[in-house]
Amino acid sequence: MHDFLLRVCGMVAVLVFGMSSTLEAAPVTFAFDAEISSVSLGIPFDSGIDFSVGDTISGQFTFQPFEENCAIADGPFQPFGCTKPQLFSFSMEIDGINLSVNSYEIDTLNNTGVFDGAGPVVQDFLEPRGRGLSPAEASRPISIDPASSGFGMMLRGGASSINFASIPGSPDVWNQFNLERSLNIFVLDGNGGVIRIRAVVGQFSIVPEPTSLALAMTFISISTMLARRRSPQAEM
Repeated sequence: MHDFLLRVCGMVAVLVFGMSSTLEAAPVTFAFDAEISSVSLGIPFDSGIDFSVGDTISGQFTFQPFEENCAIADGPFQPFGCTKPQLFSFSMEIDGINLSVNSYEIDTLNNTGVFDGAGPVVQDFLEPRGRGLSPAEASRPISIDPASSGFGMMLRGGASSINFASIPGSPDVWNQFNLERSLNIFVLDGNGGVIRIRAVVGQFSIVPEPTSLALAMTFISISTMLARRRSPQAEM
């Protein structure tokens, strides 16, 4: 029985290692919080969502990392970057209401020349953006026009944030973009009202993939079982 459990434990360990080693190629999910820094009112707005400066937006998004250089000479950002469509959800919770899109895009720009107050500088960018924000089912009426609502996240860092135009799968790399970390949300209600929300994005963290988490828990359970079985023998 002891040898059997050891074999099972070894198999689980191999599966966990194998899945973690392919994590960069598989879709990953990030979680983040952002603090609202400004609210720009346009036409009187009545969506059913209440928010103000200082409130927290909790977000989560899944994307496909692209660790190779995707710069294309004939693209819109030639020759420094590219745009990668993401057929996954990007969701944000505001005032207890979940707003999400079913697909979006990520722009990646490497060593791009920009002008700041001191003159031209070279910087890197990651920019998730999408349209079609729609609310999940809520306990109160929510009036939002998805076709005219969307978001854009601007992550701007120094020239060493990424080595080439890519979409890294590590939250540590995304957290290196520290020159600007902004989230801009524009929402139209069903009556033509419009509002723009700007928020400061905090740190990204990875959300464990359910299968990997289940395998890890199985490994821990088997290890605990083996430890308990060995304890009486050690006392003898």
